[in-house]
Amino acid sequence: MRTLPSEPDYLSMINKMLQILDPLRLSDSYKFSLVATVMNYVISFELDRYEMNRLNVAMQDESAGGAPSMFKQSLDLLTGSGPNIIKRMHENQIFNELGSTDMFHMGLDAIVRGIEQLAMQE
Repeated sequence: MRTLPSEPDYLSMINKMLQILDPLRLSDSYKFSLVATVMNYVISFELDRYEMNRLNVAMQDESAGGAPSMFKQSLDLLTGSGPNIIKRMHENQIFNELGSTDMFHMGLDAIVRGIEQLAMQE
């Protein structure tokens, strides 16, 4: 995950992704930026999932309910005008989807659809 993009396999994967985008009438700079965006999404998603699992294990032994309890307290203290949408989503158990394959695919789908929109504009 924390490898530099100079490893042969990593460069090969980036090249394959660029080959997919190459027929589009976008600048090489734009194509490279799109590939970097996808790679950043994938790597960040995996790192977040790893850190979330690590935090959950570390906090299992803590008193007062651990991480879930601390998170709920922060939600209850949230201030600002308008509806507390993040609290509603938490209460509807949307946060249980964090790190899931479905959430990953939804995010990747949004990125790909954005790239498709860019391709259609060119």
